[in-house]
Amino acid sequence: MSEVRASLDAHATEEVSLDVLAQLAGLSAFHLNRVFRRKVGLPPHAYQVQARIRQARTWIAAGWGLAEVALAAGFSDQSAFSNEFRWYVGVTPGRYARN
Repeated sequence: MSEVRASLDAHATEEVSLDVLAQLAGLSAFHLNRVFRRKVGLPPHAYQVQARIRQARTWIAAGWGLAEVALAAGFSDQSAFSNEFRWYVGVTPGRYARN
């Protein structure tokens, strides 16, 4: 699973299909999803969202604008980014930027 995690980290801001990850691991997509969840604690997509949020936190700390961060991190819009950010971090991106 380390190669799958590394790929998700390296391509966090891109759309990575489960089929591509399954090919990388040499497993079916269904089996990869089950094994990844068992070993990592999250399904691959949730892990990728967390990787996007980690990157977004870095960009926010560097002073990037929130709309710019949302798009650069691979979210469809600022609202989707804000919802996911609040879910994982516990505060809105705006509040995180002010602190």
